[in-house]
Amino acid sequence: MKLNQKNRIKKIIYTWLIMAIGLVLFKYIPMYFYGEILYDASSHIVWTCFGLYFIWLFFIEKNKSLRTPYVILSLVVVFLMGIQRLYAHQHNAFGLMMGLLVVIVGMLVPRWMEVWK
Repeated sequence: MKLNQKNRIKKIIYTWLIMAIGLVLFKYIPMYFYGEILYDASSHIVWTCFGLYFIWLFFIEKNKSLRTPYVILSLVVVFLMGIQRLYAHQHNAFGLMMGLLVVIVGMLVPRWMEVWK
């Protein structure tokens, strides 16, 4: 389904809101009660994926020849970010998975009808 500019902006705003709510629920509220913890959702992963999704939605989605290389580049970037967060002892695997879950929900909910067609 091709999106016009207005629909792209709506989808990016909804995605941002869902990701922000997910971070509040799974990062900032647990940190408020437990302090610095390793199992909270990784905001680095969430905001990196949001930036990559923004680039995808506005620039890459239109150009079919760039889709596969961009997906590969995005996966490498997110993988390296996750390794760095583990190496720096800022998160554990559960925290990274929570961040990825927030990202997946944030991307799928605004495009729910497109995904399940």
